[in-house]
Parts: sequence; structure tokens; C-alpha cells
Amino acid sequence: MKRNLLVLAAALSLAAAVALTSCAGEQPPPREIELAPVSEMPERVQAGPINVQEAYRFAVANPELVRQFPCYCGCVNVGHESNLDCYVSETRPDGTVLFDSHALG
Repeated sequence: MKRNLLVLAAALSLAAAVALTSCAGEQPPPREIELAPVSEMPERVQAGPINVQEAYRFAVANPELVRQFPCYCGCVNVGHESNLDCYVSETRPDGTVLFDSHALG
């Protein structure tokens, strides 16, 4: 009987350890935020505040992500379909980016 209790206690301890480990799970490493180089930004963006520069750099480096967010400032009235349109007016087939000055303020 005592042996059965020891086996049961060991089994419960093992089950608890496995359950706690699986609940915690392994967290993926934090993803680096990709930003386009400052040198790729037009002068008017480079002259802007750091947060504006970073917003443009993020939009250029992550267009597929920024495109998923609707414009929230009302510029849909000027033809913007997503938040990306506030930063980029066109990306040409050769990869050249034409910037929109709307997000400069």
C-alpha cells in the first residue's frame, strides 16, 4: 500500500511538472522591428521629428503590414485606402518608392 502511494505521488508530481511546463510554453524570440534606412527617405522626411522618420521608415520596410490598417485620420476623402497611403503614394515596378507627404503633419 505504501509503495502504491509513492508511485501515485511520483506520477502526480510528474504530471504536474509536465502540465506546468506545457502551460508556460516556449516564447518565440522577440521580432526585430524592420526599418528602411534613413538614407532612403526624402530630405523632408529626414528633416522631420524622429517619430515621423521612424513611421515612414517602418511603412517603407513593412508595406504589407501597414496596408492592413485603415486610415484613421479621415484622409479617405483624398483617396487613401489604407494607412500605407499616408506614407507611400506609389511603389513602382522597379522598387522605387514615391512618398506621400500627408504623414509629415
